[in-house]
Amino acid sequence: GGSIPATKDYLLGIEEFCHKNNSLFILDEIVTGFRFRYGCLYETMKLDPDIVTLGKIVGGGFPIGIISGKNEFMNYANTSRFSKSSRAYIGGGTFSANPLSMIAGNSTLGTIKKKGNNLYQKLNGFGSETRKMLDKKFAGSVITTGMGSLFLTHFLSTKVHEINNAADVAKCNIKKLHDYHFHMIANDGIFFLPGKLGAFSDAHTKSDIKTIAKSTDLYLTTFKK
Repeated sequence: GGSIPATKDYLLGIEEFCHKNNSLFILDEIVTGFRFRYGCLYETMKLDPDIVTLGKIVGGGFPIGIISGKNEFMNYANTSRFSKSSRAYIGGGTFSANPLSMIAGNSTLGTIKKKGNNLYQKLNGFGSETRKMLDKKFAGSVITTGMGSLFLTHFLSTKVHEINNAADVAKCNIKKLHDYHFHMIANDGIFFLPGKLGAFSDAHTKSDIKTIAKSTDLYLTTFKK
């Protein structure tokens, strides 16, 4: 959706709809889990999901995927309670419960817990500072979305002047977005994933924000907005 944070009311509405229609309320926290705080984001919004998926950070950089949830639902996959023909199949394969991923994830979460709120305050501060800096430098031609340590630039076009949802993102100037990121990697070695989402980690410092700012200035000078 373009790194556009969902509002609490929107998510509460989905939760209410699911429960009224006898459906499971499932939240994807693969990106958000342990990124903004030690734990999941749903807890800060007072949501009550039946199933929650996790990944990325909880694997410490190694491949991992976690399905968690309330006992009343997770028990359907319990091999000690149900036969193979009657239990739910969550998934499995060669790399399920991979020892290396388990060790890396446990070590990462232990380190994050030890560093505590100071770590999250630093990373979330980096994200906020970067979003404000980019919006100021592009002076209305770009809207930077995201929250916490995440940021994503959207180059506006004649078809869109604000970013509220994925439909707005689809109308943005993709060529300018690619030009901007090709410029940054070619000139300053700043690499983003294909989706162009920026995410700060504990390895980053204030100097990285300055590098992004300097590269952005050069881009604006070169491409004349």
